[in-house]
Amino acid sequence: MRLILSLAIVALIGSSVSAESTDVGALPKRFDAFKKNEHLRLVRVYGSPELPASFASTSVFSPDGGFAVYYEELSTGEESKPILRGRLHVWDVAKKTWPREIDLAGKSVHAISLSPNGKLAALAGLTNIEKEDMPRSYLAIFDMVTGQVRHFTLTKTAPASVILLAVDGESVIAGAFEDLQRWNVKTGKVTTTYKTANPAHVLALAATTKPGQFLAAYDGGAVRLWDADAAKVLCDFAFAKERSQPTLVAMALNGSHVAVGDFQGPVRVFDFATGKEIAAFRPDKEDGERFVTSLAISDDGKTVIVNWLKPDAAADDPAAAKLVAFDVDTKKRRWSHLVPYRGRPAVRIVVNEIQIGGGPNRYDEFDIANGKHLSTRGGHRSTVNSIIVGPMGHVYSASAEPMVHIWGNGRLEDTVGGLPTTVTALASSRDGKSWLLACADGSLRHTPPDNGRSIAVTTKHKGMITGLAYSAKSSWLISASEDRTIKTWSAIDGSLIATLEGHAEGVNAIAVSPDDRWLASASSDATVRLWPIKAGKLDADRDIIVLEGHTKAVACLAFSADGKALITGSQDRSVKVWDWAKAKCVRTIVGHKNWVTSLLVIDATSVLTTSDDLTACIWNLDTGKEIGQVDFGIVGDCPRCVTRAIDGRVFFGTSNWLIYEMELHLPQSKAGSASPK
Repeated sequence: MRLILSLAIVALIGSSVSAESTDVGALPKRFDAFKKNEHLRLVRVYGSPELPASFASTSVFSPDGGFAVYYEELSTGEESKPILRGRLHVWDVAKKTWPREIDLAGKSVHAISLSPNGKLAALAGLTNIEKEDMPRSYLAIFDMVTGQVRHFTLTKTAPASVILLAVDGESVIAGAFEDLQRWNVKTGKVTTTYKTANPAHVLALAATTKPGQFLAAYDGGAVRLWDADAAKVLCDFAFAKERSQPTLVAMALNGSHVAVGDFQGPVRVFDFATGKEIAAFRPDKEDGERFVTSLAISDDGKTVIVNWLKPDAAADDPAAAKLVAFDVDTKKRRWSHLVPYRGRPAVRIVVNEIQIGGGPNRYDEFDIANGKHLSTRGGHRSTVNSIIVGPMGHVYSASAEPMVHIWGNGRLEDTVGGLPTTVTALASSRDGKSWLLACADGSLRHTPPDNGRSIAVTTKHKGMITGLAYSAKSSWLISASEDRTIKTWSAIDGSLIATLEGHAEGVNAIAVSPDDRWLASASSDATVRLWPIKAGKLDADRDIIVLEGHTKAVACLAFSADGKALITGSQDRSVKVWDWAKAKCVRTIVGHKNWVTSLLVIDATSVLTTSDDLTACIWNLDTGKEIGQVDFGIVGDCPRCVTRAIDGRVFFGTSNWLIYEMELHLPQSKAGSASPK
């Protein structure tokens, strides 16, 4: 991990602000097919799209904080002859809207720098050249308002890994390994070269509060203040005693202090006028090894904010990093928080508040004085694996994180945290007044409708919980697990009622009949079992029914509204309709090209299924024919779970970390009445 991170330090910077939700009118054109779908019409999208944690300087806030931009790499082909393509996501920070997208055909981006108001961007990267096998390096000035290139020039050096847009809007200071030059991009000429006695890789560039000056940090520890026009070093900031890699530089708005973050962990603060070091901060021993991935200094230069990342942090680690505020005068920590930030989140200090996050990270605001958490925006950081519509119509969603997101009117309103491990399943009662969650460690929590306080279930499964359900009258709860068992629990106090055993492999899903007399379970052993139940216990007076017919693991199932039919979906790509009382399959629906991952019974004659073939399909249960389809593959996404609100809205959780809210429209029935929406 150290090697990977060390190779990335020549291109360190963070991600931008996350979106929460948007109505369809604000979405980019690539979502048009969803807006116009005949049967499942897009209403809005929740969350922020998938973005791998980045250590490249391709995401940034505008200096005034009005806009944020990040780059999405979409290039294809072989490394020796790539087909370059990318996309800029432009966020309006104040409006908190879905980003405007600008596609870049034939170009990749290695570095971005914004003008103070965010309306211009300097870009550096590679571009495909017609009739040439290898791509060429370029610099460009991009108009973010029109989405058009204003100036463009090819360069002979390697692609710049750090750049700084000059105030004239035409010049770019670009650092590519040991080359530090100023280019007039309009004319395509180098106007200034910044040479040093001991050449080294340029790791960071930063503007100062004085026009015509900039800061440059070099591999080895040197940080220099340059006169941009005269190409003269005005000040050498004190070197660290040991060899260092200063990859982040920030200057106080009042011009008093400069903060320098070393990739290996230390943070140093300098007096800007003299270049002398006045404070230094390092991770404590209990923090372990940490890398600086974000850095900011307050307007008055008295507070430094640093984000320290663990070198071996997992993608779903809720404490992957530590966000710390230091007091420069006392040289002590003011406050700290364990945070899940991956890569290098962008960070800004706006008066008395800290803005940090974006991209693959949630977006948070903190009070700079006391570290109080003020607000959160954004969404999930991994595939959404479970969605329910809970109390008061709120949407609850879970992914590979130790938290549950709560959405109201399309906005992220709250999160349920403090959970021991990843949330693996959710369920809501049929009246929507209470809900249930399960964690990867086999534990459960039930939130009854009376006081809204969560009740922890003390007895655990021995394996990960894969499915949850309520009895029809919500008097008892059911959980299914990879440990091959099904457990029933009291909805009053969380006590264990019964354990059902019989499957040869893990149980993937469960469902309860409308009359509370049967519990259906789907297993990786390719069978479905129907358990006779009475008050949450196995009814010894009735026999267990076993359904066989699928050839691979059964992933999902549901009873029809009248309870007479059972519909199942499998890894064998099929959907089966069962007259379960007779243990008979009455219809097999074949059409998906990959696993069936979830299903939703819509009415007496139709079912909605999702699949790893990137589609969601509506099927007629009587004929087995497809009624409608949504192809999530057109936006590079995959539906993983589905649920429905009382008013008919359908919600899909997807692999791209997003939640799609759609309006259901089915063809009129033979009687001429429209299906419910």
